[in-house]
Amino acid sequence: MNLNKINKFVVIRVNIKINYVMKNFIIIGILILAFTTANAQETKKLSRKEKKAAREALKIETTKTVLENKAYVFSATQALPTGMRSKTLTSSYDARIENDTIFCYLPFFGRSHSAEYGSNRSPMDFTQPIENYEFKNTKKGYEIKFEVSNKTDRLVFFFQIAETGSTSLSVNSTNRSTMSYYGDIIDIEKKE
Repeated sequence: MNLNKINKFVVIRVNIKINYVMKNFIIIGILILAFTTANAQETKKLSRKEKKAAREALKIETTKTVLENKAYVFSATQALPTGMRSKTLTSSYDARIENDTIFCYLPFFGRSHSAEYGSNRSPMDFTQPIENYEFKNTKKGYEIKFEVSNKTDRLVFFFQIAETGSTSLSVNSTNRSTMSYYGDIIDIEKKE
């Protein structure tokens, strides 16, 4: 009988130890799993697609903000004169719009029906107030149209801007052939 009681005592004692060890093992396992999951989420790297989407979202938001504030720079990368080949621009040419003024420094290639005597400056190099400013949202971006009176000319600027800031600019003149430019809209602070 005593042997039977001792066996029951040993079995109960072993079961208690096994339960204690299993509980500790389960708790430790849960803690390890929790820490590795939390750590993995913090150090998760963005995939290329996620990085590209984030950059594009930032471009879209920046473009929208600068256009609504009427404070942006059109940075030209290519010029397309009427009836001539396109020209890749290697120097920094831009048109900066701040409130109701344009600071224009763009090249001109093409025909002029009248020219300033003795001038060696581009007819697209000036600072003038903007007239008749029109801003429109389109399906794929924005359109901006305005007029500028230069010393001897009246110019109409027409911007077609994608959501991401890629831009086509067409400048129509009363005394010169039409010029088109490709480039990007950038925030004024980034340009300076």
